[in-house]
Amino acid sequence: MPSRKHLAIYLREFHRLRHEHPKAFDVWQLATFMPAWLRSLGGQASAFTDRIPWVTFPALRFLTKTLHRDMRVFEYGSGGSTFFFAERVRDLVSIEHDPTWAAKVEEALRVQCSNRPPVRLVEPESDADAAESDPADPDGYVSSDPSWRGWTFRRYAASIDGFAEAYFDLVFIDGRARPSCFKHSVAKVKPGGLLVVDNAERPHYRHIHASLEGPLWRKLDFAGPGPYNLYFWQTCAWQRLSASSGQP
Repeated sequence: MPSRKHLAIYLREFHRLRHEHPKAFDVWQLATFMPAWLRSLGGQASAFTDRIPWVTFPALRFLTKTLHRDMRVFEYGSGGSTFFFAERVRDLVSIEHDPTWAAKVEEALRVQCSNRPPVRLVEPESDADAAESDPADPDGYVSSDPSWRGWTFRRYAASIDGFAEAYFDLVFIDGRARPSCFKHSVAKVKPGGLLVVDNAERPHYRHIHASLEGPLWRKLDFAGPGPYNLYFWQTCAWQRLSASSGQP
């Protein structure tokens, strides 16, 4: 049985979603996600142990239906999503900045995943000038996490540069310095392909939303509940509709 506290939280977030994301608001869908949300809050569940990307439930449902074996995927940030993609697509490139976490993911992949993609470790570099950079600036190459102040993620964001334009069916941005990752990856999405950004409601990701407005991209808003969190958030996918990259 759900606790009164959890019901109150879900109702609070329900009303906030209706106000902030009315186009993504669906009463029936929100009701159907509640049991999964409650289950995710118990025990030691995590995206890593559940082998799923840590995105909202609407986004997870969309990805589950959309992915297929002929797809090429690039992801910034490894973890449960790495298993999820590896089981569903042909080729996966996974980029990780944390060596301890990368080793953990690699070991789990070795034991549990028959289609084992490599996790490419691209660590940030110390840079005194980066301490003054704006995490909202695609040219800043910095994380909004204060613990990474004074570190540049330039190589991390640029790790996709070696691939041809329009190469990937899906680019999944759920790691560090996301506006900078977007800057380097937007042209790598093929026509009909998808660019997915998690936590898209954060103010310092507004550049991404603004850059993809217009006729070249179709926005899909998957705001709503997701696992492990006591709040609703926004995962967005943009589908590329034209051979033009739409890069500003």
